[in-house]
Amino acid sequence: MNLPFEVLCPGFFAHRHVEIKWNPNKTALSNDLAKEIEAFWKTNIVGTAGLSKIYNGNLCSLRDWQSTDRQLILTLAPTDYKQLLFSNHIRVIAHITEPEFNPRALGISAVLVGCDNQIVLMQRSSQVGECPNMLDVFGGHVEPGEHDFAGVPDPFVGIATEIREEVGIAVPPESFACNGLIDTSLTSKPELIFSFTSDMSGSELIGKARETNSEEIAGFMTVENNRVALSSFFLKENDNLSPSAFGSLWLHLQML
Repeated sequence: MNLPFEVLCPGFFAHRHVEIKWNPNKTALSNDLAKEIEAFWKTNIVGTAGLSKIYNGNLCSLRDWQSTDRQLILTLAPTDYKQLLFSNHIRVIAHITEPEFNPRALGISAVLVGCDNQIVLMQRSSQVGECPNMLDVFGGHVEPGEHDFAGVPDPFVGIATEIREEVGIAVPPESFACNGLIDTSLTSKPELIFSFTSDMSGSELIGKARETNSEEIAGFMTVENNRVALSSFFLKENDNLSPSAFGSLWLHLQML
């Protein structure tokens, strides 16, 4: 099976073992590139039915990373969603596999396990900027200012916020475990992978998630949290999984 991602750093990192080095300076773009990105946004996002509600939020770019057995160090800087979608577009649609511009926007994803040993997944709606209609885990991106701890963007705060918004449950950031860092092959986008086991069942978690009425989610499903079930799930749903879901579940499988 060809994996749609590269594992940069597997591991099991608690909140206190992930250090963030924050560079507040955004990469300067040439005038030509800035105009090209703006034209793409107006034509392909603002001017496209179903996507016009997408807004250009602030994100974090992964500039560098280092790891030891006990610590993961991430160097982050500002970027935005407009730059991310433009980068995805030129790689996926224009088939430019090594573009000069890559914002390296850091994604965050979580494998959410119920107390009945069911992993809860969602189906993305058609009205999202990335991987529409595909099966996915819950998550999003690290947003500077919104996901800060002590004045610095914190991926653990970010994933706790995303889970609260998408699933409707409050989870302390320190309750998540970081399972590693991957790099998606198609878009060269880094993704930090988390896991959390809830005291609610899979069906209860789905019920809470339905109450959020998220326009980004079209449906839900569960898969048993064991090696046999997950291996079978990969074979069956390989083409329907987002790269972040594939990477998240694959790392999770290695830890079972």
